Amino acid sequence: MPIASYASAAIAGLVAATALVSHGSAAEGRFAAYQGAWLADGTACEEVFSTSRNGMVFKSPPDLFVSAFIINGDRIKTPFATCRIGSVKRVGDRDTLSLGCASPVSTGQASATLSKEPDGRLKRYYSASDTSGTNYRLCPK
Repeated sequence: MPIASYASAAIAGLVAATALVSHGSAAEGRFAAYQGAWLADGTACEEVFSTSRNGMVFKSPPDLFVSAFIINGDRIKTPFATCRIGSVKRVGDRDTLSLGCASPVSTGQASATLSKEPDGRLKRYYSASDTSGTNYRLCPK
């Protein structure tokens, strides 16, 4: 798979995973529940993340194919890319994030749609018509 495809997949995963934080105090308020390290079902948290003085980080070297992200303030990090949340639009029970993303091989704008589930999981949707989405769980610090 070409590097550009990895970058696109990483940014798409980042974008999808990032529908949760806004600038400054909003990250501490409305989106406080989204802060942390999130991982798709099926992988153990300790295989992907470790704890540092600054919070959760990806283990080194990171698995570029794992479906995981870290939300810290207005930034979303994946193993391959970092996005900054520009704006958030709420529609029903979903938040659609407008993101500016960068990886070692590309930069671009993206969007991600997320919702918080009653069981505490985060659900990422691939489109407005997606009814199933992908579940992510919050890893403990």
